[in-house]
Amino acid sequence: MVKKLKSILLIDDSADDRFLARRILQNDALNISEARGWRDAISQLEDQDIELIILDVMMPEMDGISLLKLIREKLKDVPVVIYTGSTRFSEKECINKGSNAMVSKYGHPSILLEKIHELFRIKVAA
Repeated sequence: MVKKLKSILLIDDSADDRFLARRILQNDALNISEARGWRDAISQLEDQDIELIILDVMMPEMDGISLLKLIREKLKDVPVVIYTGSTRFSEKECINKGSNAMVSKYGHPSILLEKIHELFRIKVAA
């Protein structure tokens, strides 16, 4: 089993989607912080030691791909999982733009956890 993560930042403008993601992640993280948009996310990234970022693509003001670019300027090594209901970008495109993985919100909840576990096994083994 993969260790519990110390801190996850969940960035999504939808309160319902944040609630569902929190339910999926609650057994794998000691602390799950939430951000509703890019300003809140950047503020939390500056104030907290984040171990993993879960990021939606479709958000008002700044989409997740643009926010990903800002995140990568500040935190190059923190894994980012694009977690979206949008089909606008493929997983390959998301990875090319700086994410570590992409998971559909409409897939089985275990898929998100499997991706996270896979990322941290790779990170620990490297």
